[in-house]
Amino acid sequence: MDTFLASIELLARWDVIAALVIGSIGGVLVGAMPGVGAAVAIAIALPVTFSLEPIVGLTLLLGIYGSSMFGGAIPAILVNTPGTPVNALTTYDGYPMTKRG
Repeated sequence: MDTFLASIELLARWDVIAALVIGSIGGVLVGAMPGVGAAVAIAIALPVTFSLEPIVGLTLLLGIYGSSMFGGAIPAILVNTPGTPVNALTTYDGYPMTKRG
């Protein structure tokens, strides 16, 4: 039980939460650009994480990865162009629903 509480305490630090929020916002923005996916965003952000504490750097990269998959659905639904290859099937249902309102 002590290990669980210690892990919750580690994840509740302000710098870890800030890294998650910054990574999530950046991931959505990068994922919304067609042709730029999670791998490119992580490759760009990786040198920045070398100066951070390991838990903060990994949290930043996880936030970027997870939210860029979501961000790729934005252009897939709005303009029928998937932002990431994962969102190619979203164009089949999302774009016709957008046209119908």
